[in-house]
This record gives sequence, C-alpha cells and structure tokens, in this order.
Amino acid sequence: FEEREELLHKIELENIKFKRYERGELDARIEHAKKEVAKRRKERAEKKKNAEA
Repeated sequence: FEEREELLHKIELENIKFKRYERGELDARIEHAKKEVAKRRKERAEKKKNAEA
C-alpha cells in the first residue's frame, strides 16, 4: 500500500514538472511572437517614414 502511495506521489510530481515545462514553452513562444510583431511594426514604420521623405 505504501509503495503505491509513493508511486502516485512520483507521478504527481512528474505531471507538475511537465505542466510547468509546457507552460514555460508556451510563454517562450508568446514572447517570441510579441518580439516578431514589434520588429515588423518597426520595419513598417521605417518604410512609411522613408516613403514620406
């Protein structure tokens, strides 16, 4: 019975680790996307400025 408890506990820990990793991965993708958008906006603004000049 105790062995089963320990096993369940280990599984819980693995699940938590995995979820944390997944969330971290997602956050990293979101941050990357934000940077890409910011970069494109900046490029567009520069093109516009150059077109006006």
